[in-house]
Amino acid sequence: MIATVDTDTQLPLLETVTGEDEFTWYKVSYEEAEAYVRSDMAEVVETEEQGTENEDPNEEEADVQVEDEVTYSQTIKNVVVTATAAKDVLPDNAEFVVTPIAQETDPDKYAETENKLNEKAVEDGYEIAGFLAYDIYFQDSEGNKIEPVDGSVNVSMHYIEPSVPEDVAQVSETENETVVLTEEDELSQNETTATQMDVTMMHLVEDENGNVNVVDMTQEGTANVETDAAGSVQKAEFETESFSTFTITWKCSPYRNPYYKNLRVHLVYQDDDGNYVEIPGTANKYYNVLADAANIKLADLGATYTTTGYQYSKALAQDTTTEIAYISYNSNSGGDTGWFWADANENWTYLDNDDDNYNIYLVYKILPGVLIMDKIADDGSLEAKYTPTNDTTQTTVTSYEWYKRNSENGEYTKVEKINYQAGTSTVSNISDDGTKLYPAYDDGARKWYKVKVTLSDNTTVV
Repeated sequence: MIATVDTDTQLPLLETVTGEDEFTWYKVSYEEAEAYVRSDMAEVVETEEQGTENEDPNEEEADVQVEDEVTYSQTIKNVVVTATAAKDVLPDNAEFVVTPIAQETDPDKYAETENKLNEKAVEDGYEIAGFLAYDIYFQDSEGNKIEPVDGSVNVSMHYIEPSVPEDVAQVSETENETVVLTEEDELSQNETTATQMDVTMMHLVEDENGNVNVVDMTQEGTANVETDAAGSVQKAEFETESFSTFTITWKCSPYRNPYYKNLRVHLVYQDDDGNYVEIPGTANKYYNVLADAANIKLADLGATYTTTGYQYSKALAQDTTTEIAYISYNSNSGGDTGWFWADANENWTYLDNDDDNYNIYLVYKILPGVLIMDKIADDGSLEAKYTPTNDTTQTTVTSYEWYKRNSENGEYTKVEKINYQAGTSTVSNISDDGTKLYPAYDDGARKWYKVKVTLSDNTTVV
């Protein structure tokens, strides 16, 4: 049970204890019951009481003077997330929301988070071995996100069982299996595997224009992450004045393994002219090849990089022509060192290429229906693309209608076309053919959009 106590209330102190979360708590007497107050939300004051016949008149009693605070808690699978703030920092109707960002449940959000972390890693000279991501925020009774006012919120994340991203676990297993060690080096190598990765708390801070900046909270001293000897996270704590996406991130040096090579993975689809085009929002995909002769099955890699609205079809070599099923880097195969690929029957071919990077192209088909393609980075637009159920259909698109809502669970309203004067040019929030919408000319970011397509046979598709 959570109770709110007025500021400057004095409660009798019964005992000072340290909890499993390593915080100091004051055990106090409150309304004929025992209660606990966290030490950073109260202070101990000494009070002198009138002595009785059985008491030493010089004995002092300690009271706890409570500062108002509110605590919120969510248990999400393996982690208990608790947020604590002073009473007036958040409104009374605030609801605490914690949503894991996983590739299986939200591939688009996961890919966006991964891209931002990789951009930060490239800038700062390290690599991302893996991460656990969470969308953490507060919302009001209508589902609108709200931020703290005139104060910060302390958040703690306690893992019931130590946790580590699957990618990091696989890297550790791969390194232990493939690196040949002398007995003398074995212990030091095991120690390196456990400690070679820095684990840090990242905050993807979004400004009022929708631009995202990745902040290393641990480096800035506003967060702390504790791991066990195996590098799995046990607890994370941070203090923040704003909420969005937070990640516990495993960082590593790009030179941690003698077989380190990098696949630059391009997710592409084939446009109407037969050209291979990068799927919007999927740039900078990387796959670390840490094992000699790893023989990576590209169909599995294609399934790993699943993105909404697309279905994996095939893989192409760096020449974007040769269809391949497997890729591998071998340090010595028949005297050859470098990249090898194989077809579906596992017939291997040496590429005569020993570069640190090799490009592959995972080709996807656009699924039937209406797909909104994020081309903000290209031309500032969201583009609607209709794909018929089969290629023999005779129907054509006669119109596109755009709808938007201000929150994820709000009601959609139709977007009307509006023209603006920009210098000597006229610009619009919707293109003339209706296929593109420009959010910058449509009241800015943080909207949810959908498109209704009307076909020549008067049927509609949403």
